[in-house]
Amino acid sequence: MRRHVEKPYRALVPVATGIRREDLEAMLSKKHQGMLSAWLNSKEWQLCESSWDVMQASDFGWIASGTATLEAAYYQLPHILFYRLSWLSARIIKSLTSYFTGNEGMAGLPNILLESKVIPEILQDDLNPRRLAFETVELVSNTIRMNTMKKQLRFIPKRLGETGVAARMAEDLWGLWGLSRKS
Repeated sequence: MRRHVEKPYRALVPVATGIRREDLEAMLSKKHQGMLSAWLNSKEWQLCESSWDVMQASDFGWIASGTATLEAAYYQLPHILFYRLSWLSARIIKSLTSYFTGNEGMAGLPNILLESKVIPEILQDDLNPRRLAFETVELVSNTIRMNTMKKQLRFIPKRLGETGVAARMAEDLWGLWGLSRKS
């Protein structure tokens, strides 16, 4: 008979520089302050000021949509992208793009760059604790899916181009506007 052995885990929680544990606790209700306190008192949870260090040290992440998903993809970190916009912002985006509609819509920068839904996206009304937990368990318990995601994320640095892409883009924009950088 095969026994299930749980792997030890550690949750690294990136926070902005200068944010202390007390600052986080003050943002929460009394009930949630106690939960956060219990988690941070355990050896399994740790606050970290460097999101880059967290991403490089992690095996999996929950990443809010934005440039952080691109950073996570650059470090080839398998993750789930999640985000919920205000109802007005979502309505405007839905009217202008296919990001939140249909199977072809993609909101995540890694997925847009790779032209494929490599990173699972949970957006708007689909985002809730149960769905996030279900998707997480489905992903992290599937070694083949995790390895496939990591392999696909290897193409992100190549898609971004060589070092200095921001400077090249700025030069191109200056040229399009008919300006020289010195003016």
